[in-house]
Amino acid sequence: MLGFAPMGRLLGERKAVQITMGRKKLFGLLCTIAACAVLAGCGKQVKEQWAYTYELNEPVLIFYEDGSAEYKDDKYKSYEVTADHVRLTDKGGKTKEMKYYDSENGVRHLYDTKTYEFMESAIDHDPSTLQGIWTNENGWSYQFTANGTFLEDGLWAGYYFVDEDGSIRLRYDNDGNFDSISIYYTIDNGKLTVEYPWSLVKMDKK
Repeated sequence: MLGFAPMGRLLGERKAVQITMGRKKLFGLLCTIAACAVLAGCGKQVKEQWAYTYELNEPVLIFYEDGSAEYKDDKYKSYEVTADHVRLTDKGGKTKEMKYYDSENGVRHLYDTKTYEFMESAIDHDPSTLQGIWTNENGWSYQFTANGTFLEDGLWAGYYFVDEDGSIRLRYDNDGNFDSISIYYTIDNGKLTVEYPWSLVKMDKK
């Protein structure tokens, strides 16, 4: 003979199941939110952040209170800022070191590295000298001539002066639109490595 549970008991059990399922969903939602927060770096306190002078609303260099950092979307576990260098160290222990200097107007000039490959020059070109055309994978370029002129990215021309300390002084011929700057360089096996000063300004903390 079949037995039937009282209606009140069935309703109570159903309500208990609903409560249990609701708690499971809530717990799952909280776990998802917590995971997203970790992945997104939520909760990190910004200590200092910098933007390019031509893109003031987008931070390119961020220092966090926990000692970590970001540079151009790359994450670093630690950083060190001295009087003239920024050092960023990733999780694998590899360190990126960049020179910098500050202007009186609050602009920080941070030297970042780009590598260019030799393309063409005069027949009597010495591969250890600058003369010739150098390009990189992004299409950027430098052209240095024997008479002391240069052309940057096919757009900006001027005169260059090579110093003994491994730097080049670029004096742009553009009616003052660009200041003269110094870049550092090395040449090795047909490759030109250039350290170029990018202008940054400090942003307000978010």
